[in-house]
Amino acid sequence: MPTKRLATPPGKEKNFDKKLENRIEQQRQEARRNAERKRAQRLAQKKESAVETLAQAITEMSSMVQQAASTINELESTMTELSSSAAQTSQATEETSAIISQGKADADAAKRGTQAFLQKVESLQRHITTTTDGIGALIEGVNTALKSSRETGTQLGTLEKQAAKIDGGVKGILQISDQINLFAINAAIEASRAGEHGVGFAVVADEVRKLAEQVDGISGQIAEAISAVGEGVDLVTKDLQEMINQAEKDASGANEITSILEKAVADIEIVRKKSTDIEGFLDTFVQQMSQMEQNGELIASGATQYSTAITQASNSIQEQVKGLESISKTAVDLDGQVNRMSDEKYTQSAAEDLATSAEEMSAIVEESSASVQQISSAVNEIAQTAAEQSELSAENSSLADQSVETASKIAANAESNLESTKAMQAQLKKVENDTAEMINGIDQMGSVLVESATKVSTLFADISQLDRVVGKLTNVNLLTHLLSVSGRIESAKAGEHGAGFATVSEDIRQLVEQSGENITDISESVRTIQETLKTISGEVDQTGTGIRREAESAKKTTSRLVQMEADIVDVVQGVTGIKKMAEESHKALETVKEAIDNISQAAEQAATACEEAASAVAQQGQAMTELASTSEEIAAQADEL
Repeated sequence: MPTKRLATPPGKEKNFDKKLENRIEQQRQEARRNAERKRAQRLAQKKESAVETLAQAITEMSSMVQQAASTINELESTMTELSSSAAQTSQATEETSAIISQGKADADAAKRGTQAFLQKVESLQRHITTTTDGIGALIEGVNTALKSSRETGTQLGTLEKQAAKIDGGVKGILQISDQINLFAINAAIEASRAGEHGVGFAVVADEVRKLAEQVDGISGQIAEAISAVGEGVDLVTKDLQEMINQAEKDASGANEITSILEKAVADIEIVRKKSTDIEGFLDTFVQQMSQMEQNGELIASGATQYSTAITQASNSIQEQVKGLESISKTAVDLDGQVNRMSDEKYTQSAAEDLATSAEEMSAIVEESSASVQQISSAVNEIAQTAAEQSELSAENSSLADQSVETASKIAANAESNLESTKAMQAQLKKVENDTAEMINGIDQMGSVLVESATKVSTLFADISQLDRVVGKLTNVNLLTHLLSVSGRIESAKAGEHGAGFATVSEDIRQLVEQSGENITDISESVRTIQETLKTISGEVDQTGTGIRREAESAKKTTSRLVQMEADIVDVVQGVTGIKKMAEESHKALETVKEAIDNISQAAEQAATACEEAASAVAQQGQAMTELASTSEEIAAQADEL
């Protein structure tokens, strides 16, 4: 039940209500004051807490700014190091590019030189083969001449026998003539004793004596002619023997020359093969140098790229520095505002100023974070480029080693070819001299044979005169025979006084028959000598003419030796040039290898620097993240205030 209220006494109700209202008002005011005090206490506590939080956040921010500034210094140092590496790479690349380009040009020139002297080598092969064939033909001609000369020598030997036979026949005729002469003298003595019965026989005896004297004269002519033939045969035989000796010597020399030329053919084939190998090695060398050149261009392009990236990173770092300066300045402003908030009476405008500064801080941090991203992107690009350069440098280093090996092979083959061609040059010079001497000797031999043929022709002409002389001898012998018959007739006329005459006449007749046999033998021997001399003259002349023709042909063939000498000089010069190029390339490649090592070292340094830069950028990014978080926290605190 509700409590019943007592009724207010009359007249007091108004006063009571007024007092009650006053008391209630007082209580309300007290309550307001208490609420305001509590609210003020709460705001003070909140402000104090916010100020502490803000102060701590600003302190952390300052620490982060210092850390970021330290990282910036590291990045600047790293960028300087990377710039140095880029410059080192660019310089080394320029050096290697110049050397490689020159080496490539030299190799191309050497290849053209190799192709040129390969043509000379092939020309040498043809000339040597042709010269060998020419000398072979000459040797064949000399051997034919030797065979013919030996046969001629045998024929000359038969001439000596025939001459000896004629000489023997002449001596027999002379002996018979002497006997006939004695018989004629005896017959004349007998005729003188017979007186008038011996007159006819005396005439016969005198005629026989005269004929015997003619036989002596004619036989002397034959003996002289045969002696001249013998002397001529001796001269021709001597010439032939000298020719045979010279021919045997020349044949031996020609065989030696042929052996040298055959060896030269084998040697020049080795030179040709090695030259072909050199040409292949030069192709490989040019390919290796071209690949190195391409890699060098990529390395140079990479150096340009990461120089650009370094510039971008450096610009971003400068922006980062400016950003950090702004952050530091804003942090100082925030610190001042917080200090004022702790000293001054809290106002809404102070909180708004703090919030505005916090927003500015966030914007600056955001810009700095973007710079960090740019730096990170540049560092990644540099790292990637450095990795590519390191890979290309490793490939170039391997190519340089291969090129050095190729250059060594070129130099070794060139050295071998140089030794072979120089030895061949000396051999061919000897061949040229020996061949010229041999051909001159063979040519002279041919001339001697032709002269010998002329001598034999002269002998033939001389021996042909013996036909007439032998004819005289035959006539004289016939007359003597007729006189012997006349003597028998005269002896028959003399009767018993002519008995001695008959005996003498018979003896003379028998001697005449013997003499006739000798004359027949002499005549046959003369014809044999004539035929032999005619044959010998033709054969010797033909042999001599043939030898001279072969010698002239050999002169034309061996005239190529002069061209061969010029060709081999060109080959020696070409091989010397290639050897020099290979040796110079070898030295240049050592310089290239050093430069490549420098590039590789610079790439490794750049990679290490990029790792350090990446770490610094990561720290920078972390600092920016923390700064952003702190800025947001400050802004949140400002919003709450």
